[in-house]
Amino acid sequence: MTAIGILLKIAQVLLIIVGVLLAAVILLLIMILFFWPVRYYINGSFKDNTPDGEINVKWIMGLVRAKAAYHKGEKLKAYVKVAWIKVYDFFPDEGESDGYDGVLESDILDGGFEDGFPGESGEPGYYIGSEDDPHAGGANAETGAGEAGGAAGGDEDGGEATEAKAAAFAGKKQGIFEKLKAAAEGVVRSIKAEIAALKKKVHDAAEAGINKLKALWQKAAETFINIRDNVTDKKAKAEKLYALYKDERYQDAVMMVKKRVVRLLKEIAPTKGRGRVRYGGGDPFATGQAMQAAAMLYPFYHKHIEVIPDFDQNIIDAELDVRGRIRIFVVAEAAIRIFFSKKLRRMYKKARKILELD
Repeated sequence: MTAIGILLKIAQVLLIIVGVLLAAVILLLIMILFFWPVRYYINGSFKDNTPDGEINVKWIMGLVRAKAAYHKGEKLKAYVKVAWIKVYDFFPDEGESDGYDGVLESDILDGGFEDGFPGESGEPGYYIGSEDDPHAGGANAETGAGEAGGAAGGDEDGGEATEAKAAAFAGKKQGIFEKLKAAAEGVVRSIKAEIAALKKKVHDAAEAGINKLKALWQKAAETFINIRDNVTDKKAKAEKLYALYKDERYQDAVMMVKKRVVRLLKEIAPTKGRGRVRYGGGDPFATGQAMQAAAMLYPFYHKHIEVIPDFDQNIIDAELDVRGRIRIFVVAEAAIRIFFSKKLRRMYKKARKILELD
């Protein structure tokens, strides 16, 4: 065998060794990923409708960590760390802005006018008299002069003046009666107009009320018909879904899902610690329904969590200090079997058609 052949043999052996080592490392990583459990720790309370506590999750001896915490008066925190380096923060702190968002002093405008109000001249006003002004000269002054002249005329025109005054008084009296009559007729017309407007307003209001009642009645009838149709449709869909669930052809797939769900619940259930939950729905019926749902999960939490019903108050009061672990291979195995089940796929497609989602 030549030297080249020997070198090739050595290279082949080295490649095989490297391949075996790589396979071993990959297998080890797979075993770590699938069989190393994720551990969680929950410590907190819920009182007076206010949560207070934190959730810690660790994996591979704390190499990968996640935390979510909320304490009264503090901001909600949630982040993920790898090797003590924060790789993702769900609620990062917002940095303070260096800019000034207020109004600058130069943007403030002074009120008023620099040169006074418009039309303000500062000059004194002048009074201009008129003929109707008793303080001004004009027609009144002339009238006074005329009266003085008439008085100086003596008694020559006394009789004529008396007759003229009587005629003027009679004309004024007749004018007053005419004005009163016109005023009365105007009042009567105004009252008739007000009555007609009130009648129209009442008629329009009554017609609008009747139309509104008709619209409400029609809307109520349409709503009732829609509710009836929806209830009928949902009832028919529920019956079809139940028939699909009870179909003998898919019972083995349904049983497989039930077993996987039960196994997942057992896996997620806490293994250490104690907790207490006090619940009341405000009335015995609501509380009883909640207790029925809690009774279905009782085998998974009864060792570490105590559930206390309250049939008188509407209350949720909880205190938890529990921890547990979740093995990834259990979750992965359930997800793979459910995802690749052909019968479940057929059930899913039929259910979508029943629900008219396609």
